[in-house]
Formats: sequence, structure tokens, C-alpha cells
Amino acid sequence: MIRRFINLNMKRKRSPTQTKLNFQVANKYKTCPECDKEMYYKLLDFHIGSSDCIKNINSIANTQKKAPIITQSPLPSTRTMQRSFISPPPTINAYDVLMNTPQTKIIQNFHLTFLGESGGRKQWDFAIDNKEIGDFISRKHFLKESSKDPCQIILTASTSHSSRNPLSFYDFIRLQGFSPGILKSCLQKSIRQGIRNKAIRLALQMAVNCGLKELCRRLCVIVLEDCFLHPDYPLLAWCMVAGDEYQYSQEILDSVIQIVADVSTLNYRDVLYIESSSSLFKQWSTSNEIVKAMLIRAYYKGMKGDIEMLSKYSAQWMERFRADSEWMDFIRKVHYKLPVWTLEEIRGGLRVEDVPLQGIDFNCSNMLDILLQDDIFMFQLEEALNRPRKTIKEYLCETIWTQRGGVNYRKYITDYPSTLTVNLQAPENNFEPDPVFVKLVLPRLNELSYKEIVRKFKISQKAMKNKIQGNKEN
Repeated sequence: MIRRFINLNMKRKRSPTQTKLNFQVANKYKTCPECDKEMYYKLLDFHIGSSDCIKNINSIANTQKKAPIITQSPLPSTRTMQRSFISPPPTINAYDVLMNTPQTKIIQNFHLTFLGESGGRKQWDFAIDNKEIGDFISRKHFLKESSKDPCQIILTASTSHSSRNPLSFYDFIRLQGFSPGILKSCLQKSIRQGIRNKAIRLALQMAVNCGLKELCRRLCVIVLEDCFLHPDYPLLAWCMVAGDEYQYSQEILDSVIQIVADVSTLNYRDVLYIESSSSLFKQWSTSNEIVKAMLIRAYYKGMKGDIEMLSKYSAQWMERFRADSEWMDFIRKVHYKLPVWTLEEIRGGLRVEDVPLQGIDFNCSNMLDILLQDDIFMFQLEEALNRPRKTIKEYLCETIWTQRGGVNYRKYITDYPSTLTVNLQAPENNFEPDPVFVKLVLPRLNELSYKEIVRKFKISQKAMKNKIQGNKEN
């Protein structure tokens, strides 16, 4: 019963095919042939000739007399009007289209040519163009500022230079106790302090431990951050692009060590006065080889501060080269008059005294944790500084850099006797020692650094002895 009630109350929806179309309503109305009036078809016969029909005819005639009909030609359709206003397509110049279209990909090759030796220095020529020539051509490097960057530079490295003699690192052997981080830090601190012989030996040690490519990668930053642009800077970038595929020659290694000797000897540093720069890709098309070498290093990523510095220096140097073409001669004159390094400076390999104490800092060791856990030391600092313990860590991080690791006594290049005219104001070296740091913190840091250096050498010596014994047993 319930089911029947539901079925009776449910309204069944008709399908479109079941819907009846009613046209007869529209057919019941017809137009009067005399007065054009529409009416019901059954009344049409009575309407024709009636007074109502005659009245309608007269009213139409009077209207036509008052407002005569003006015949007009039919308006063209919208499509016809659109066609009449469309101008013929202009002639397309393929060259103009290519020039006006923004490029998103550049394919180039970085070629290195050995020119020989002059005055004890190896001479090199660098060319970045579209020609891939040489006995050695590296793999392709796809350089982009970020993974989402639509613009990229596809770069290869090539050369026909090869060494007649196998690559030799002189008296240097691999030291297992020194990590890449410690060697990079110690190399930069020795160059920053201007200690030439220590910098040379640390550079050779890093080449043995980490490879020439990694040494050049770090030098690209050190040269600009702490010193002054070297004329052979493109050689450092070329070694990065060539990578481990290339069998480096003795001439290349000697030239890289000469760059280290020059920048650690030169008592002048650059001034970074440009506050912002355009993208690396935009700078590339308007730069020469030495500036492109800076851009290559920036493309290889690293610390954010280093990348920003490289981008700004590349824009700054391109601005200098455009303003005065003698800048290249100036940087050659500044460096090429410095003494050539000799074998006497590297004899005996790396020694304990070659490693600067400033190179062992909280970035590559746990010295900061040791100091913070020393209650007596922390109490002395609280009393001397008159500040709460929770702020001591911030004080240590700042002063370890400003009072120890980051100290650079070089003069700015604007003080050089024959500096070219530049529109900049060099900052002053206003270094003032912190008495609390000098009295309490610096002795502890030097003590911890020296112990760490000795420990690294002991680890290296032990690993060396084990290796020698293993070779004898075999």
C-alpha cells in the first residue's frame, strides 16, 4: 500500500522525445492583405473592406506623405566591414625579428691558449665565443641563476695546451687530517694577512687535497673580496669549467700559484661601491672575458654574500672598462711587477707554523661550543663586559670576525700612486682593538687553534705511517 502511494505521488519527468510541440496557436493569427493588421483567422474575412480596415489604410497613407521614405542601400555585414579595414600584412624581416626577440639561451665556448713564458711568468690568452676548437673540449655546463630561471648559458671549455711533463705538486703530499673547509679558511686568512710563503704552501696543499678545480673556485672569491682583480683571473674560471676531465699541466698549476703569490704580496685592495646590479644573464652579453669570468664563478653558486659580491664586482669592472680603456693595462702593471715565486718558498711541504691560527674559527671547528661551556671563562666575560650571559655568544661571534678573522690591513686601491680616476669614496680602515677581546678571548682562541692544528698534523702523520706500513706489507 505504501509503495503504491509513493508511485502515485511521484511525478514522472517526460523525455524530450515525449514532449509535444504545439504550433497551432501561432497559425491561428494571420495578416490582413489590405492594412497589414494581424488578427484571428476566423475574423479576417469580416475585417477586409470594413471601416476599421479603411481607417488603417488612410492612416498609413497620411504618415507616408508627412515623412517620405528614404531608400538606403543595405549596410554591409560586420565581417565585410572588418575585411575592408584590414590593412595588408607588412613584410617580415627575419633579421629584425631575431634582433628584437629577447634571447633566453646563449651557447659559447671558453678557449684557453698558452702563449709561452716571459720573465718567469706563463702567458695566457682567453677567448669566449661560439667556436669549439682544441684537442680538449669539456662537457657542457648549463649555467642558470636559479632552477626556475628561463635564461641559461650553455658553456664549454677547450684548449690545445698539454704539458710535456706529468703534473707535479713538488714536495707536497695529501694530509688526511685537513678537511677542505679548514684549508679554504686557512688559505683565505693567510692571503688576507699578506703572508706570501704561507699562502703559497697552503694553496699547493689544497690543490693536493681537494684538486686544482676546487682551489680555483675558492680563489675566484678571495681575489675580489680581500685583494684586487688579477689579470689572469680568467684562468681560475677556466679551470672550474674544465673540471676534473682535463689533465692539468704544470704550467697551469704554476700560474695559479703565481696568482696566489701576487695577491698575497700586493698591499692594496679594491673598493666595492656599486649597490645593485642586473641579472647575470643580462650582464653576460655586454661583458668582456675577464668580467665573464666573474659571472661564471657567480653562476657556480655558493654563499649568498659571495654571489652578490661577484655580481656587483662584475658590473663595477665593466663600468670601469667602458669609462677608461687603460684599466686593463693598470691591473697588469700592478701585478706583473711583483716577484715571481720560487721553489725555495715551498721546499719541505706544509709545516705547522704555516697554518695561521686565525684559520681555525667557529666555522670549521667546535671552539665556540668549548668557550660557551667554560663557566669560569663565561663568568669573567660577564664581569668584564657587564652584560648577561645570554648575550655573550653574540659578542663572541661578532668579535671573532671583526677582531681576528676578518682583519685586513691593506690600503684601498684609491691610495695607489698611479690609480686611474674613479668616482668613489674609499672607506677608512678604522680598526680599533677591543681590550676585553684582546685580554680574555684572543689568548683562549689561539690556544684552542694551536691544539687543533697540532692534532690535524698528528692525524695526518698517523695516516701516512699506516699507509707506508701497508705498502711494505704488500
